[in-house]
Amino acid sequence: MNSNPSTNFVFYIKADKKYHSWILIIKKIELAKLILDLDDPKLIQKIHKLLRDESSSFRESLTEDEKAEIKLGLKQLNSGERTSVEDFLKKVS
Repeated sequence: MNSNPSTNFVFYIKADKKYHSWILIIKKIELAKLILDLDDPKLIQKIHKLLRDESSSFRESLTEDEKAEIKLGLKQLNSGERTSVEDFLKKVS
């Protein structure tokens, strides 16, 4: 296992939101690869607990309006209403 996965990618950090989004996606993929390569059950459990606790604390920090927006978004996705990444990035840029 490569101990420094960041060396696998060259990052050009720009002020543009689109590039930050792609960097985040790449970091998530790197994290998933690292987790998949783990063999230590105790370490896996610690990571699982950390992520679960962080996710729980994030949900608790949401306002009722934010929760309603998330529910609406999930409902729209489940009914087939989708927007491509390119269209989304055009809207938020």
